This record gives sequence, structure tokens and C-alpha cells, in this order.
Amino acid sequence: MKKIQPAFIIELLEKAKKADSEYKIFGAKKHKYQLNPPVPMSEVLKLEADFNIKLPEDYEYFLTQIGNGGAGPYYGLYSLDELRMYCTRQDNQLEPLIDASLSKEMWHELMEQMDTDDDEVYDAIEKHITTGAFIIGTQGCTFDNLLMCRGSETGKIVYIDWEWGEDYPPVLTKMSFWEWYI
Repeated sequence: MKKIQPAFIIELLEKAKKADSEYKIFGAKKHKYQLNPPVPMSEVLKLEADFNIKLPEDYEYFLTQIGNGGAGPYYGLYSLDELRMYCTRQDNQLEPLIDASLSKEMWHELMEQMDTDDDEVYDAIEKHITTGAFIIGTQGCTFDNLLMCRGSETGKIVYIDWEWGEDYPPVLTKMSFWEWYI
């Protein structure tokens, strides 16, 4: 992994803030191009232990060397505390459903199964969909940015719509955290 220097990110954010001083870019009013202070690696390790998951190295580096959330694409990045709040549906006994092998047909079948009044069935499917992913930020409304920590998309960003529409499967961006962030 190529290490991006914190000064490079700070410079990018300063340039963005100068170019958008009135915060007209989508989401900028929320994060105002400011990062939260980095966290010690011990906090990242605790989160990983609590969720029995390994965060991608570039994201760990970002959290510990650059910022614990704040400025980023869309409405910005969540802090570790927000990750804990939003990422409650991990089941490490399941293989991640968000994967390069997820076809439109498989997604349609899954959405048909979710069209139920049985909350347990609905919740189990939703848990399977989000297994292996951490919600690292939002695009607003029902759209979130996930960072995959397991499966074929490990280390990649995925967009998801919590409305679970038949025609709106997860979008595999194929971008690493750094590619997406920068």
C-alpha cells in the first residue's frame, strides 16, 4: 500500500475549502472540509476486535494518521463512534453477499424474499447483505458508502440503497478507499 502523507490530504482539503468557501459542493456544509483528530491504533484494534473484523490497511492508516472521520466525499466520513453506531449487523459466520459474483438475478431473488411481513426473515437477509461491510459515510437519504472488509471486494467502496429496490443492487465501485477518497 502506498502511504499517502497527511500533509497531502490537508493540502487537498485546504484547496477544496478555498475553492468552495461558501460550501456549495454537495455535503460540504456538513463537514466544512475539516477532519477530526486521528485516533490511536489501540482504538482501531478495539473496534476490529469488537466486530471480529480487519479493516483495510489504507483505512486504518487514514484513521490513525490523518483523521477519525470528518471531511470526505458526500457528507464526509464517519468517526469510529459513528461506525459503532451504524455497523451493528455483522455476522462473521456468513460469507459476504456483496461480492463480484452477485448477479442481477440473485439480487432480484433476494429482494423477492425480503418482500415479507416476517421481520425475522427481513432482518436476516439485511444482515447477510451488510455482512463484511462497514458504513463509513452517507450520500444522504437512503444511500450509504460501505467499505468492504471481507469477500472479493475487500478494501473497496460499495454504494448501497437501504430501500432495497429490486433494480438498485449494491454498486461495486472497484475503487480502494484511497482512490475513492482522493
